[in-house]
Amino acid sequence: MPGVYAIWKDKELIYVGEAGKAWKPDKPPKTSHVKYRLSDHFRGTKNDVFVIYIFERFLGRNLSDKDWDKIEAGERGINFYAKQYIQSELKFTYVSTTEHSEAMEYENVLRRGGLGQKPTINPLE
Repeated sequence: MPGVYAIWKDKELIYVGEAGKAWKPDKPPKTSHVKYRLSDHFRGTKNDVFVIYIFERFLGRNLSDKDWDKIEAGERGINFYAKQYIQSELKFTYVSTTEHSEAMEYENVLRRGGLGQKPTINPLE
């Protein structure tokens, strides 16, 4: 099901996104559901660019030399650290929509400050 979502760190809005581009009511693909997109973000999957955003904005400079050694040795990936951070520090909210076009409209409103603040990672002017 299409929808729009917001990701929060405490009271700070850090990211707004949408899902459901491939959603068809008569033959809905599981991967096009807003809950599936949030699950990818929450699990810190390797193919999810959200992991990179979190690592770049909130984690990179805070890792210890020992952590960086593990990354360089291939013992741990950045998704390991991002996943820990995402699951312990962030909160997710979402609203389902009936059409993907609605989700895109709401996403743009929220990215422009529709919740009283623009998201840290992906604001729109």
